[in-house]
Parts: sequence; structure tokens; C-alpha cells
Amino acid sequence: AFADYQHPEKNGLSGSRNIYITTPDGATLGVWQVLPDNLSDVNGTDDKIFEKMLDNGQNVVIYNHGNSGSRLSDHRVELYQVLRRHFHVIAVDYRSKCVYKFTLI
Repeated sequence: AFADYQHPEKNGLSGSRNIYITTPDGATLGVWQVLPDNLSDVNGTDDKIFEKMLDNGQNVVIYNHGNSGSRLSDHRVELYQVLRRHFHVIAVDYRSKCVYKFTLI
């Protein structure tokens, strides 16, 4: 009830931001972009700065957690802290169903 997704830094994830994406079918998902440790001194939520950081050559881990808990769960925050030692981390909310569209070529 008191979860603060807007400020991941309050959960030990400095150098992070909260954003929202809308899927093609209209679902809105919350996302945290967690910068690697070597870039985590970035302060603020300037979208252009965070987007530019993704182009620094380090690999990106897109983490889609299961249907229990949230991206704010303690064990997940601990995992992001471990992963960020070497990677950018993109943590996406669980959306309850996946819709895939394939085009045969």
C-alpha cells in the first residue's frame, strides 16, 4: 500500500529512474532503468541523460519477474544491485499475460 515506485533511489538504487511504457494493446507497465555501478553517480531523472547512458557499450539485462511480488520486492532489489555491478538493468512490471505477434517471412 505504501510502495514508492517513483523513487527507486529510496530503495537503495541510486542512479535509477522510474518510467512507464504503453504496450501496443494499451497496457501500461512500470519500468525501472538501473544504471551500472560505474555510472550510478548520475542524479535526477533527466530522460535524455539516462537514454544516453544506455549507449555506453555495456550490456543490458531486461529482467521480467514472475507473477508474485513486484519489482520493489526486497530480493529483487538485491538482485538488481548485484546485476548492476556489470550491466544496465531494465526491470519491467509483470503484465499478467503476454501477447506475441509473429510475422512469417
